[in-house]
Amino acid sequence: YFFFHLFIILPLLSIGDQLRQLPLREVSSLIVSLKKTNEQVGMVGIRKPSLHFYTNNIIFYESNDATSLVNLSERLRLEKRNSIKINSYEGNKNSKYFILVIDEKTSNYNYWKNLNPEILGQRSIYKVWRVNKKLLYDRAQELIRKGVISNWQRPRPERI
Repeated sequence: YFFFHLFIILPLLSIGDQLRQLPLREVSSLIVSLKKTNEQVGMVGIRKPSLHFYTNNIIFYESNDATSLVNLSERLRLEKRNSIKINSYEGNKNSKYFILVIDEKTSNYNYWKNLNPEILGQRSIYKVWRVNKKLLYDRAQELIRKGVISNWQRPRPERI
């Protein structure tokens, strides 16, 4: 029984974990190879913190609803982190684009469509886009005019 677990179950669990993480490792590798200087990275839809680990980059995570699009637009412009410079789309030295990892389902929601992304690749359900920040900002402004309110600055006590 002990040897069965040691030589069969544990290796199978390891292989399963490697296969499950493979698309994220491939997406991360793609990001690392294609990311330009000062280009930020966001992920919407399925939240996978291992993307941060594999890329060694700060990732702006958001959900997949309309509020999340507004949040992401604002965070890319306004959120301050000690280890990064904020890159608004207006600055000459700053990137006018950001890399977005978006899952298949989320990419089909109306508010995420027609952002005219540069398609950098796709691994499993994850698409990797380069998106113009100004187009994201304009879409966020449309949503705000329709009543969508950002909530990224509100305190979020830890949920148990």
